[in-house]
Amino acid sequence: MLICKSSVHAPPLPRPSDGTDIWCCCDVFVHSCLKTLKALQYLHTHTNPKIVHRDVKGRNILLTTDGEIKLTDFGVSKIVTGATLQNKKTMAQGSPWWMAPEVVQDKPATFKADIWSLGITAIELTIGEPPDGDLSAFQVMSKILNPKEKPPTLPAVRNHQNALAGQKCVWSAEFHDFVAKCLVKDPNTRPDTAKLLEHPFIKAAPGKECMGSLFAAATAAANGNANGGADQKEGDGDGTGSDTD
Repeated sequence: MLICKSSVHAPPLPRPSDGTDIWCCCDVFVHSCLKTLKALQYLHTHTNPKIVHRDVKGRNILLTTDGEIKLTDFGVSKIVTGATLQNKKTMAQGSPWWMAPEVVQDKPATFKADIWSLGITAIELTIGEPPDGDLSAFQVMSKILNPKEKPPTLPAVRNHQNALAGQKCVWSAEFHDFVAKCLVKDPNTRPDTAKLLEHPFIKAAPGKECMGSLFAAATAAANGNANGGADQKEGDGDGTGSDTD
């Protein structure tokens, strides 16, 4: 997820250097999923012609400084006629780690492909990268195509620090179920945006104020890191001057 200000992409939100995790807030994730779902519903049902995005991922979800969520980058999006893409020769475009199984199989992509990508994005937002982010594009597509491989799941523990401390810090059952429903391999049984907007996880989504608190915490962390770096540089300069004398 990126900060968006004046329609310009800024660097990703920083993580604090003190070991805390400002990202571990379920309110942030559910609000992000809600707004992304609404954006997809608009593309899938209200635009004329209808559009499949085909590249839903964290980097294409922007956060404005006042807490609004915006879905961007329509570079590989396609017009849909009926239930499938109008141009069937470019279906495999997109980011492999977020691709739905049917897209990897070079089958006609539908709106349901965006739902799979949303499920992968939900996991990405919790761990900072998509599942199997350490694999190559070829390896991850091979894994997606393997019928013995189960769909990715949300990690059980919120963050490693709390796990080591012995704290029970797990994602809600509703969050796990939401991700599982997005990541159904069969697109025919994978729910659409309308059904997912009725999911208990999404129905409990808070307002955008939760995003504002995240931005404030990230900004404070970034300023703290910057000040620390400046202090260190100044200290190094003093030391060099003493050695010279």
